[in-house]
Amino acid sequence: MLWTARADGVWTHVNPRWEAYTGFPGNAPGLFGFEGALHPDDVTPTVARWTEAVALGTPYRSEYRLRRSDGVYRWHLTRGMPVALPDTDVVWAGACTDIHDQKQAEQESQAARGAAVRALGLALEARDHETKGHTDRVTDLAMRLGAAVGLNQDRLETLRLGAYLHDIGKLTVPDAILLKPGLLTPEERLTMQEHVASGERFSAALGFLSDEVLEVIRGHHERWDGSGYPSGLQASEIPLSARIFALADVYDALVSERPYKQAWTQEQAFAELQRQSGGHFDPELTTLFLEVLGKTALSVNPSALISENIGRSAISEHVQSLALQEAAISVLITDAEQRLVYVNPAFCRLTGYSPEEVIGRNPRFLQGPQTSPADRKILRDALAAHRPVHQLILNYSRSGEELWFEMHVTPIFLQGKLAYFVAIQNDNSVQVADRQQLEWSAMRDAPTGLFNRFSLNRVLPDTSAPLALIFLDLNDLKGINDRHGHQKGDQVLQEVANALVKTAPLGAQVFRLGGDEFLVLIPMLGEAAVMENVTALRQSLSLVETGDGPLTGSFGVAYFPQEGLDLWHLIGLADERMYREKLRQENRRGSSSRN
Repeated sequence: MLWTARADGVWTHVNPRWEAYTGFPGNAPGLFGFEGALHPDDVTPTVARWTEAVALGTPYRSEYRLRRSDGVYRWHLTRGMPVALPDTDVVWAGACTDIHDQKQAEQESQAARGAAVRALGLALEARDHETKGHTDRVTDLAMRLGAAVGLNQDRLETLRLGAYLHDIGKLTVPDAILLKPGLLTPEERLTMQEHVASGERFSAALGFLSDEVLEVIRGHHERWDGSGYPSGLQASEIPLSARIFALADVYDALVSERPYKQAWTQEQAFAELQRQSGGHFDPELTTLFLEVLGKTALSVNPSALISENIGRSAISEHVQSLALQEAAISVLITDAEQRLVYVNPAFCRLTGYSPEEVIGRNPRFLQGPQTSPADRKILRDALAAHRPVHQLILNYSRSGEELWFEMHVTPIFLQGKLAYFVAIQNDNSVQVADRQQLEWSAMRDAPTGLFNRFSLNRVLPDTSAPLALIFLDLNDLKGINDRHGHQKGDQVLQEVANALVKTAPLGAQVFRLGGDEFLVLIPMLGEAAVMENVTALRQSLSLVETGDGPLTGSFGVAYFPQEGLDLWHLIGLADERMYREKLRQENRRGSSSRN
């Protein structure tokens, strides 16, 4: 659905798709029924964003739920930009796109990513021999404290993902240090502390985690008094989410059995948190955390939840089931030589290939004739250098359907050697199609569907060949609008566009420059042939019904490259010649009326 608006934000035009979709007529006052079609919860923020964009003259973008004519609400994305078309009151143009399926896919993708991140935390549990359930339990504690602090839903989600991955960097710590039952030496402690930086690098390489998530990983060993690591931050310099998580992490460590200690009682843990308030922990958060725990005190020591029957292999199967088998996004794993060793069901659903057809093959077989060579090189070079890579790339399904995958590829090292590449592929085909549609809309004139003036440099034919530029100015379009209304004026513009496209020779390009001005670019066939085309275009205008008789126009022609190489100079030259013809026409009409 396409729209235009005036400088004060009042919409001036919507295309017929608007009325067909919403049921509101295209001549409804104000915003063409826009506020009436919005979901009640979205009216205030959506109108506020539009008002702000209009006031600042900045591009507009908003997601909201819009009611269809059958009463069903669906998510839409509206984008608008200042365009300031000459000789009109239009200063805004935009497109409204249904993104409901994309929105649902994003929600499913977010859930799948959350499951994958959680699975990484569970995998670390298996290696670290931590108490079963530590990842889920410490995340739950942090979320409860975050909710008590008043974090909104987005910040709680950030805290949750950071909690899942807080110690993922321990994957790089040698077993001799990680599993040591006694105290660490100073050198071993430094090695252990490096897990923070390693965890941040690993998590960043996944490509889909925000900086706020990384803050939890980077900051959860900082201390209120500045004695923590890795940066020695103190007090409010430490991000709030990291301060929240530190309390939850230490509390769970205290009440859990570890290789180097027995589990503490809840009373002992409470006393230790109070003792460390103002030293290790934020004093206000400590008080609030103890209040939260006091309301829902644990009646069972977490150590009692350990099951001796669950070992590394069982947990690994559980992790795979959670993160890979049920994921809505595609996951594939290759060996160090880039031969596929695993694909999940989502990969098979998206691509149409069965595991048997792809195992052992290089994933490059998914690329196709339209895959960008530059994108191929970026991926190939990153994998050859064993670097993480994040990119959008065109792949193809088994049936030849285009699949735009947002890829996050991470190399996995075991004992210092490359062992695997893990790739998470999110299907962005809908988003790419929406962007292409928006780009198409930005290059088109809303009333006529012709290319607009902004698209001239992008859609010009090969300028090594001679061209004729035919400039057309319609006569009395303003009078038609004044006498018969803008709806009739738009109808005339549409008929003119159809007439020009049908009459122009093969290989021509037709543009509406704005207002009553059009431009036709035709291959140069000799000046006589060009003037024959002008005559044919002039005759086609006379067939357009205006309500006042045949439509007329004034024409001017310029030639490339004979009269210059600069496009806009030639357009200006054709415009001057058109204006001289218009003056001659007016003089003839004046002379005729005097006679």
